[in-house]
Amino acid sequence: MPHDTLIVRLHEQLKIETGAQMVFTLRTNVSVPRAKESPFYVQRQRWFTVIDPDTELIDGARAFAAAIASVPRVRARLDGTF
Repeated sequence: MPHDTLIVRLHEQLKIETGAQMVFTLRTNVSVPRAKESPFYVQRQRWFTVIDPDTELIDGARAFAAAIASVPRVRARLDGTF
């Protein structure tokens, strides 16, 4: 299942089970060399899901995503409705 579809389902399920009004997920992807001086990279993905965040937390997550995305071989993305 594609990650985008999985996140939508996760958010829907969390809203049902917790009664949350808002859910968002911060996804990061870091490309790490397989070995020292290797031309090949391995993807390291992490998800951080937040239920009913306040405005300060949303702003902090946006700032973090923008800052980390400026690092070479790193991507960050926020998924959810704000």
